[in-house]
Amino acid sequence: MIWGSGRLHIAELEADLTGIRAGTERTLIENATLPSLPKGAKMGLPAEGSQLFKINGMYYLLIFPGLQAECAP
Repeated sequence: MIWGSGRLHIAELEADLTGIRAGTERTLIENATLPSLPKGAKMGLPAEGSQLFKINGMYYLLIFPGLQAECAP
């Protein structure tokens, strides 16, 4: 399972899907919003909507990286 908003986490679920398997939770991507929202930017949405697919033995991670916004002073 993958979750998070900006910082993405990954973990393996128990076989019966009742919880996270002990010792498998870790940070997958520290800041998935970069480079669409450079460090120091003041506005924007964090990355979200992660989807992981396994196709022919290869894993593909799709992420909506968020949007940078500008506000008038």
